[in-house]
Amino acid sequence: MKTVLILVALLVSGSILWYLSDAFDTVGPQFQGEISIEGDDIVALNVRMVEKKYNKPSLELTAERSVISADDTYTKMENFTLVSHSEKAGEMILSAEKGAMINATKNISASGNVLVRDKLGRALSTDTLKWINSERRIVTDDDVRVYGTTFAITGKGMVAYPDEERVEILKDVHAVFLETGELGKKLN
Repeated sequence: MKTVLILVALLVSGSILWYLSDAFDTVGPQFQGEISIEGDDIVALNVRMVEKKYNKPSLELTAERSVISADDTYTKMENFTLVSHSEKAGEMILSAEKGAMINATKNISASGNVLVRDKLGRALSTDTLKWINSERRIVTDDDVRVYGTTFAITGKGMVAYPDEERVEILKDVHAVFLETGELGKKLN
């Protein structure tokens, strides 16, 4: 029974990526890590999970530590990286010091040096970030920095709608737009 519970809990922690991507027709996770029980909670150390879609990686999770609550209401992670491989959006990487998911709603929070980046050199950095699954919306009240090779935008507070490729910085907005290669010179 404990083995089944552990496997189910590991699948739940991997599902964080499912809700941030277009992962359907997915092959079950390939899991690496050390599993133990602390009290009633399931703890996995040095976690690496890979989900595949059409025989290609679609989702990857690495975490130093992942804790799945005994009642399966939440999953917490420490020093984690989530990588979503999508034909539509390309590769997106989220990394943070801490993260949590409410399993029933699939709402996710990340905190501590939050960085979201893609292969095109675009990135977002902030202290905290929340994914509200029912609204398909990302929010933060903290300072944000959105940047790429030709732009840098800073401000306080943000609402993003990934499905619409729309980001709104709420206040104290400052932006710099330059030709390719000039931004690094301007910011240094």
